[in-house]
Amino acid sequence: MTSKVKLGDFEFQHSEIPDEMPWGGSQEITKLVHIGGARTLQAMGRDDKDIEWKGLFSGRSSAKRAQYIDGLRTAGNVLVFTYFDRKYNVIIKSFEASYKQAGYIPYTISLIIQDDLTNPIKVIVPAGYIDNIQDDVTAALDIAQLVFNPNILVALEVLDVFLGTIQPDANITLLTASTLENLIKGVANLVGDGITSLEKLL
Repeated sequence: MTSKVKLGDFEFQHSEIPDEMPWGGSQEITKLVHIGGARTLQAMGRDDKDIEWKGLFSGRSSAKRAQYIDGLRTAGNVLVFTYFDRKYNVIIKSFEASYKQAGYIPYTISLIIQDDLTNPIKVIVPAGYIDNIQDDVTAALDIAQLVFNPNILVALEVLDVFLGTIQPDANITLLTASTLENLIKGVANLVGDGITSLEKLL
């Protein structure tokens, strides 16, 4: 895993960072079974899974770095934990390390989540959605060059530039989605008008 991993003011480095980081959890649900087998379910709230991983402190400062994390554990304070786009308030539930040899200290750590500070995803688009639109716009630009309709060319170029501002792996906001929809509708209307004008000439 190549993302920064930070716990409080401590940033994990190199072999201290695991190859993967689990996240998620469950929903606490109360189930009431009625006569005849009908059920009433009530969601009681999220129950986030503890974040656990293994790593290796290595090098001349390995012992001091391991001791620092153990000090955070004994303090029991709420710490901000971040990796990739994930962010939490956590407390170190457990930290275990072992001396194997000089400069070589494997460890395991478990964090219990108090608050999930990660921005919720409110709008999602299918994978490859932007790429598919970009491919269609590129093809449409080639055709527009042949028929040479200035209005359609300008509209497609504006749409092409806007698509270039959207990161392929970004979450699309409502504003971005609305702007994209309006630009596509604008191109479609211009193409429709162009076809109508051409039909009148034939």
